[in-house]
Amino acid sequence: MKGALDEYYAKGGNVSVRQLARAWMIPRSTLQQRIEGRVKGVSHMSGRKPLFNTDTEDDLVKTIKLLAERGFPLDMKEIRSIAYSFAMKNGIPGFSDKKQAAGYEWLSMLRQWTSKLVLSTSK
Repeated sequence: MKGALDEYYAKGGNVSVRQLARAWMIPRSTLQQRIEGRVKGVSHMSGRKPLFNTDTEDDLVKTIKLLAERGFPLDMKEIRSIAYSFAMKNGIPGFSDKKQAAGYEWLSMLRQWTSKLVLSTSK
């Protein structure tokens, strides 16, 4: 996306948006919206905003790893519960108050983002 926008502005806007979109394999409407300023930036913009910022998420992962290193490996249910507690202590809404745990989907995404996070098997 950044390359396509750079090329557009380098040529002073004297290039077809359709041809530029094809060359960079970007949907034409997406490129058009970025050029017109309806969507700002060049990064991926769809989907939900993350509940935790990067630093907070790193702190949570470090806590989980520290517990595992000290002989307290956590299973999925325990990590979800700790994530909920962590969010409540940091004033971050978004998890279920009824279940008092982070969602299963959230945990599966955390595992994808954090390659070194290993869960213990059921006891």
